[in-house]
Amino acid sequence: MRNFIIEKVQAEKNSNGRDTKEKRLYDYITGSMRSREMRKKIEKKMKLDGLQRKEEAYIMKTWKERKELIKQWYNLDRNDQASIDAITYTIQTEQLPNFVEECNIEQGEDDRPGSIETESGGSDNSG
Repeated sequence: MRNFIIEKVQAEKNSNGRDTKEKRLYDYITGSMRSREMRKKIEKKMKLDGLQRKEEAYIMKTWKERKELIKQWYNLDRNDQASIDAITYTIQTEQLPNFVEECNIEQGEDDRPGSIETESGGSDNSG
């Protein structure tokens, strides 16, 4: 009987404690202090979201500007290379007639008067 009474008292204590905890939790959740804290929490979250959107917009703008600068830099570099190629090509074309003439001679296609075909199929321009 004694054990039964002890168990009953402990069960009542736990039940009373549970009721007290539940009541305190309910009071906290529905209380004005938590309501104020929740409003502050929501305001902070909204500010964080706003900063995040601003940062994303700034990054996107920066990426677009960077992409455009790279494109312009690439175009300038390509134009510079084209200018160098044009100068180099001009020099090469000035030397080209001599080079073509030398190639024709080596292949036996020399039509100049006085050229002599050799047995190997090349030209002999000795005279």
